[in-house]
Amino acid sequence: MKLTTLCYIEKDDKYLMIHRIKKKHDVNKDKWIGIGGKFERAFLEYLALISIAIGFMNLIPVPVLDGGQLVVLGLEGLRGRDFSERTKNWIGKAGFGLMLVVFAFAMNNDLTRLFEGA
Repeated sequence: MKLTTLCYIEKDDKYLMIHRIKKKHDVNKDKWIGIGGKFERAFLEYLALISIAIGFMNLIPVPVLDGGQLVVLGLEGLRGRDFSERTKNWIGKAGFGLMLVVFAFAMNNDLTRLFEGA
């Protein structure tokens, strides 16, 4: 296991990413090494936006994702008892199949646009 630290320093709307890895025989012991130079605020906002978008997409009510698990738990709560393991497995497989269909559809659209030059 490696012990690492990653932090960002902001000064005058400029950012510096600092990364440290603890090693057994480290010539830079107790020193910080800056890498990457300056980060623009827009870049960090873009990363935050991607992270938020992934979080919301995870809540889509498809059984494989967390949103689907919430729906299943809600249905079990309304029903007053748990679904059988067989039913839960079937729901999981159906959700996985749905995700594969969505991925195949998206891949088909991307490849079509790429090769047709649209």
